[in-house]
Amino acid sequence: MKNKIKISIVSITILLTTVLPVMAADIPLLAGISKNASAAEFIVYFFNLIVAFGSFIAIVIVIMAGIEWMTAEGNPSKIESAKSKIKNTLLGIAVLIGSYVVLNTINPELETIKVTQLKCSQGIIVTRVPLEDSNEISQVCITDTMSKIGYDIQSTLEWNFEPDSLLAVYTYSGEGFTGTRQEFSCESGCSSGEISGAKSIFFLWKKSGLYLYDSVNYAINTKSFPLYTEDSISNLAEKSFDNSTSSIKILNPDQSKEKINYQAILFTDPNYSGSCSFLAKNVSNMNSGVDGYYSVPLKNNTLSSLMIVRQPVPDLPDVGVVTLYTVPDCAESTSNSSAEVKKCTLRGYGHHNIYNDSYLTCTEKLDPGDAIMSLSISGPIGVVLSSTTVGATNGKCVYYDINSIVGGGICQSKLPTAIYDPGKTQPLSFILFPVEKR
Repeated sequence: MKNKIKISIVSITILLTTVLPVMAADIPLLAGISKNASAAEFIVYFFNLIVAFGSFIAIVIVIMAGIEWMTAEGNPSKIESAKSKIKNTLLGIAVLIGSYVVLNTINPELETIKVTQLKCSQGIIVTRVPLEDSNEISQVCITDTMSKIGYDIQSTLEWNFEPDSLLAVYTYSGEGFTGTRQEFSCESGCSSGEISGAKSIFFLWKKSGLYLYDSVNYAINTKSFPLYTEDSISNLAEKSFDNSTSSIKILNPDQSKEKINYQAILFTDPNYSGSCSFLAKNVSNMNSGVDGYYSVPLKNNTLSSLMIVRQPVPDLPDVGVVTLYTVPDCAESTSNSSAEVKKCTLRGYGHHNIYNDSYLTCTEKLDPGDAIMSLSISGPIGVVLSSTTVGATNGKCVYYDINSIVGGGICQSKLPTAIYDPGKTQPLSFILFPVEKR
């Protein structure tokens, strides 16, 4: 009887000293396992769970077999049954623990697939497919535009962005912003979205300036993403966006921090020429009708250059002067006694008709027959002259500031035939705006 008790105690002691360390390993609670856990994490969890559960059952069986042996009272069949249970249980647990030890001896990293936890102050946290010859599932924080992600995204864990920091995120099935495009609108906030499988990604950050879209209603058609700019662009072909704009969004800064509004002058030809329009608000369709903030409907897919205007808020007094003359060479008198000299100083930022006294201060009232032939500029101010009235299409426009006057100086002595051709074309409207000093 004493030998039976000794054998049972020894068996239980062996089990407790070899099995419990495995059971005490860092095994995640079932209720606490993340809903975003990868397949590898689930495999690791259930492997550890099986080891722990099997070890616990083995201890219970051995204890019960020991009790059966001690209470057998010399019955050979009961004693043999108890011995068999203890033997088989010890053999099973030895195989289980042995496999764990063997694997750990060959490579300590094989028994656990590691998941590196990552904190990301701003960006999208994803898991990447393990590298070849590695069992580590690493997490990566994607924080900005990438034309080539360079690894396979297995799953998306978390989006973490400051409120009001993004307009949209675009992902692509191919590198270089090619393939199938997926758009995540962020104007109401970005907090979730699955981007697994993406090979490139574009972040459209929310910044002050202009956003050009190649479809109406601020959508993307054939382009990979919208074109953002806060600076003038003399040739949109250099940005691969020539004749591609169908809607424009203007975002202005927080007026408590920066007291300016963004505006623009749009041109149908490169180098600020062709037909033109003044823009001071969002336009969801370039074909739409005009108002005080979109002066000429340029039509979709006709924009080739644009000039950014940073308008002070509130409007400051004009800091420059543009004067129009009804004679060449900015002359205040002429040897030709039949030519009456009239000069007018322009005022009021925006797009206005020339033959409108409310926006011109003239030495004498202008009549439609009084053609403008030259102009002078002083100070940081610019002007665009157009051969059509506000709202009319198919006109021609020319741009001038003190840096662009032919030959230097302050006087453009002769206007080009695109804007002034006697008996055919003459300036009928102007766009006046402040320019930054250079």
